[in-house]
Amino acid sequence: RKLPGHNGFTVDAVFSPDGQMIATGGADGVVRIWDLTIPTQPRETVLSGPFIADISFHPDGSLLALANGKNTAKGGRNDFTLRLWDVNSQQITKAMTGHTDWLTSVEFHPDGRSLASGSLDKTVRLWNSDTGELQTTFVGHDDAVTSVAFASDEVVSASRDGTVRVWSASDGKQRLCFSHQGQPVVALAARADGLIVSATESGTLWFWESTHGTSRGQIKTNCKGLACLEFSPDGKTLAMGSEHPEIHVWNIDSTLMRINESSVIDSQFHQHLIGHTGPVTGMSFSSDGKRLVSTSDDRFVKCWDVAMGQEIFGFAGGVNLDTKVAFCPDGIGLFHTGYSTITRWQATSTAMSREQPEEVTKRNVAWHTKGWQRAVDGRNWHAAIFHRSHLSALEPDEPRHLAFRGVAYAELGRWDEAAADWEVCIERSDSPGDVAEMYFRLALMNALRRDMIGYRQSCQEMWESFRDSQDHHVANILAWTCCLVSDSGISSAECVTLARHCVEVGKFRGSRNTCGGCLYRDHQVDEAIKMLHASMEEQGNGGWPQDWAFLAICHLEKGEREAAIEYLTRATAWLQNQGRRAEGSEQVDSS
Repeated sequence: RKLPGHNGFTVDAVFSPDGQMIATGGADGVVRIWDLTIPTQPRETVLSGPFIADISFHPDGSLLALANGKNTAKGGRNDFTLRLWDVNSQQITKAMTGHTDWLTSVEFHPDGRSLASGSLDKTVRLWNSDTGELQTTFVGHDDAVTSVAFASDEVVSASRDGTVRVWSASDGKQRLCFSHQGQPVVALAARADGLIVSATESGTLWFWESTHGTSRGQIKTNCKGLACLEFSPDGKTLAMGSEHPEIHVWNIDSTLMRINESSVIDSQFHQHLIGHTGPVTGMSFSSDGKRLVSTSDDRFVKCWDVAMGQEIFGFAGGVNLDTKVAFCPDGIGLFHTGYSTITRWQATSTAMSREQPEEVTKRNVAWHTKGWQRAVDGRNWHAAIFHRSHLSALEPDEPRHLAFRGVAYAELGRWDEAAADWEVCIERSDSPGDVAEMYFRLALMNALRRDMIGYRQSCQEMWESFRDSQDHHVANILAWTCCLVSDSGISSAECVTLARHCVEVGKFRGSRNTCGGCLYRDHQVDEAIKMLHASMEEQGNGGWPQDWAFLAICHLEKGEREAAIEYLTRATAWLQNQGRRAEGSEQVDSS
């Protein structure tokens, strides 16, 4: 679902620990709070500031750490601050300064008492989350720090200098330095037991054992531009995002077994998560490890069932791109940041539960149905096509979606595409009434574009299909279709006989209007006028524009110009008042 409010690209997103929130943030630092049960508007705007490069949740969900990143906007001010935002009060409680260049990464320690930040200034800093005081500065990298993490009580950092370094949190000293043969390290993930996975720009994953300071091996992937790595909370699953749209997921135990057999192995993905159309820029697991949320520069945030490898739901994030995402520790809430905003969402169990995909489909159908109606009301036919296309994909067994999309195509003069949709409906529909409606639309469209061969063909195919139909509604549509234009290829006398029978049955309104048109085509002008007046009387509201149009041409043929002009003016005024609006309901405007 698409939410309003973003003015630039989104760079991070996190789930709150209680799992009931989604927040997004980015370039202008605006924080917006959302409730997925009321997805049309933010609950509150809580923060305004500079570009947000990364965000991290306190383990208890009470605080959100916001790392100010490089602002590429013209006139963007320098602000190398790490801020702590109270989720409940929606206030900044701490502003921690000390870095001398833009921040790139932030991570809370699992116990929540401290947090680490990395920066373009080549340093890693450890902060007290209660007081906001700087505890330790780790100096040693020769280039920008790209990512920080915790491995038990040690701080781990990755840098574009081609190293991953492990630091002692107690004294700030470097304990280990893992070299990547000069390749810039762009992403990092660490487990509590000391297993570290790092990613280089060349597409290689490196596995390290910080406990013993040894290398476990490498995985050569075909993915360039690696952007993010994420361990599941239990450490058994590793997810990777890169410039490719797929997310790759490994089972760590089986992967390490293969690495033990050969120190360098080709990539063997445990799972592919396919759905994004652009590079994957950020990921976060839910607290139970069953779901993964991701961002991409395709502007969509998606939530996945990891075991099934299926998308649970997705929504549009920023108007440009989203680059980071994180689950709240409760596994329900979700925050993601971007170039201009940080927005918070509320997710219900059905909104994020793979066990109830029909609920997701139901909501999507409702949203696109409303979108279709708004598009039709505003005569935005391109949007109408968009919504009906999605509805057709969501409900492939419902040919009516193609029927209405055909109407939108026809309004744009895209006749061939309209005809293709309606012809598919004729093939798929089990309802004679629906098939008759499609033939009528094809015939009317051909008449409008002056394709008389196509019009006659539609009439003749329809006549062969329904001339003996006992469904009087279908018979009425058939007679009406064949009297729209003088040369339908069908005997006007047969059309009159069919139409009179429909009038005699008298089960529905509109049959007299059809009969009047058929009488006119059979040159029974006086009888046609009588029948059309009877139709107007039957309607009780002055008649239909179809009545007035046929009365106008009947009086014109009799040389009664003033009467013809009167009815023509009435029909024209009605059409102008309607704005020639196509019907957005289950009916067709045949005027």
